[in-house]
Amino acid sequence: MILFIIIVLGCLLSLTFFMGVRVDKQANATIDFGKSTGKISINYGANEDDNWFGFVDYPETRGFHEDVNSQYIRVWVSSQSYRESTIPLLLDGSYDFTSLDSFINAVLEIGAIPYMIFAHAPGTFDEGHAQPPPANYTWFADYVETVVKHYKETCENNQLAKQCDVNEWYFEIWNEPSTNIWWEGTPPRYAKLFNTVYPRIKALAPDANVGGYTLVFFKSKNNERLRKFLQYSDMDFVSVHHFGNAINGDNDKEKMMEAKELFYDSILDLRAFIERYKPNKAIKIINSEYSSDSRAEYMPYLDEPFTATWYASALTWEIKTQDIFLEMFYAGTSNFPDKGFGMWSINNDDSFRMWPVYYMKKSFVKYNQYGSSIFDTAYNSDEIDILAVQNNQGRFITLINKLDKKNTIALTLQNTQARELMDLNNQERYHVSENIVQITLEPYEVKFLQVT
Repeated sequence: MILFIIIVLGCLLSLTFFMGVRVDKQANATIDFGKSTGKISINYGANEDDNWFGFVDYPETRGFHEDVNSQYIRVWVSSQSYRESTIPLLLDGSYDFTSLDSFINAVLEIGAIPYMIFAHAPGTFDEGHAQPPPANYTWFADYVETVVKHYKETCENNQLAKQCDVNEWYFEIWNEPSTNIWWEGTPPRYAKLFNTVYPRIKALAPDANVGGYTLVFFKSKNNERLRKFLQYSDMDFVSVHHFGNAINGDNDKEKMMEAKELFYDSILDLRAFIERYKPNKAIKIINSEYSSDSRAEYMPYLDEPFTATWYASALTWEIKTQDIFLEMFYAGTSNFPDKGFGMWSINNDDSFRMWPVYYMKKSFVKYNQYGSSIFDTAYNSDEIDILAVQNNQGRFITLINKLDKKNTIALTLQNTQARELMDLNNQERYHVSENIVQITLEPYEVKFLQVT
């Protein structure tokens, strides 16, 4: 019996090595600098919702957005809420664009493009997501048309902070129409609303991008809803939301390990889904809202290194799809000084608290610039992620440890004469010997290295 077990184990071991699989505990990775797999085509952005108090009244926050290369800012045109509202329609039926103008001016001042979402219907005075559809679609389309016309005219007459053209802007219709009432009928009510609004915007700004859906598309129910949207509507982009707890709830390790599934595998599935119902239409995919947990406002620890690492992993896989046009992390400015959905917070004394996600993204966008060439990477562990690029600043490697403990990586560099890697955060140098270098990562560490 013992001899039989030994023979079986020997056969399995031989088979394992025959198949080229490493079975040791150390993470092994290879980067081939002779094989380009494409270029970084994602645009970076962030949500600011209707938080004009934090974004508009504090110029420092706009500087932080420049640090993290927020090329687009998602702005809600929404009803009264527990946040300060940007709504232009008053209760007496008149329009007051004062607050919304200040928000749009702040976006333009940092050279970003407004991504406006008509999140609710005017006069609906609560913040609940998935509110019932407006009672009158034509009236809602009149409202949207008034807002878009206002910005068409103010841009054309140079009345805003910088020159602008609404044909470059993005307009999203509603936020998370997730209750069943939105999807009743043929076409469903969401498609009817969208189809009423879409031509009104395009008549004013033919080249503007108009889209929607804003649901988590990988769930079967939402796939069916997306199918209906694609079948019954024409759109310029499909906007989706991703939160790390959407699949397996509260397990942080599973959230971290599923970044590939969320931001690579399911994006490829989404593209195939779009092509099935809208072939050859060049519809953009936009990740308009995402974070490590949808309940982050109530879970302060999510703003610590875990979320920064989760975000780095998400960005890496989004880049590798080469099919995400725009990512917008949720969010720039947190609504609370000590927690919640932000790269930074405003303290009670008007100072700022910078969260780990800010520092991570500031470095990430600096070294992983738009247009950078991406090199082929291969590794034997789902506990790490690697992104290797080249741009006019040099060659850079992003290493991500997705564990809450130390992790050592044996990194093989092919088709390069690299002598060392330099850690760009602390200037530590790693010697490359025979194209191999050993690197130890701290728990939930994101390391940015330059090849020299």
